[in-house]
Amino acid sequence: MTAGAKTLEQCICGRSTRYPLCDGSHASAGWTCNSEVTDIAQIVFLASPHLRNLADRLAHRFNGTSAHSVEGPIHTRTLVILANGLGVTDVLARRNELKADETLVISIGLDEAALGWAFGEARYKTIPAEPAVTLWSRVQACVSGDPPLEQETTARPRVFISHAVSDEPLIYPALEALRSDYGLELFVCADSIDAGADWHGEIISHIRECERFVVLSSESSGRSLFCAFEAGVAVALEKPIRVVKLDESDVPIHLRDRQAIDVPRLISRKPWLT
Repeated sequence: MTAGAKTLEQCICGRSTRYPLCDGSHASAGWTCNSEVTDIAQIVFLASPHLRNLADRLAHRFNGTSAHSVEGPIHTRTLVILANGLGVTDVLARRNELKADETLVISIGLDEAALGWAFGEARYKTIPAEPAVTLWSRVQACVSGDPPLEQETTARPRVFISHAVSDEPLIYPALEALRSDYGLELFVCADSIDAGADWHGEIISHIRECERFVVLSSESSGRSLFCAFEAGVAVALEKPIRVVKLDESDVPIHLRDRQAIDVPRLISRKPWLT
């Protein structure tokens, strides 16, 4: 880096809304970061609109820069473009503000020929459109030059989710993502017990069969006799138990010997998480 050059600063104070970069919101605390780029960036990531979060995450993973987090021109040694065929005009507009020594286009779910007209003589790698967890692994491999990944064949654990009914609107988006993107087999009373079934027997049977027991702790679940019953069965069967705190309420007393994952505390430290 040349003397006096200014570089992007990664935010470590936990206040920034521009993950993973500083947005200057800590200026009120008496200090600032300068987000102006005047030197050559080693690697920059640019993506179609639906893939910008992926570009931001890759920039963090490879200690690079997301072209969507910085305004104006950037000179980079390597430009990585993530394209799925959507928003190519917007990608090209930003591409024209960048100067790159080499360009790699990762085509997701498209044949190389479908993007050649837009990005010309760039290097191309094509990967299938896949669930998020597999897509992340394959894109990382493309960027790092690792061999193509084989299809994941490891069996996913069966997980029993113990929760309060009133928390379902909050937790269901995350549960559906775990099912669809990660292939987890989740037992959730609301949708895993058939009508007319012996729900009491079903709960005991699934706790007995599960490899993981997860308690979603909240003010509501702390008042639930059913949640206490489920936890008691899991303890009796010596199941691996994980506790996830959804709010600021205390973990139920019968589970306080377990170190909990504290979601409010995590979000306060990493506000870009949803």
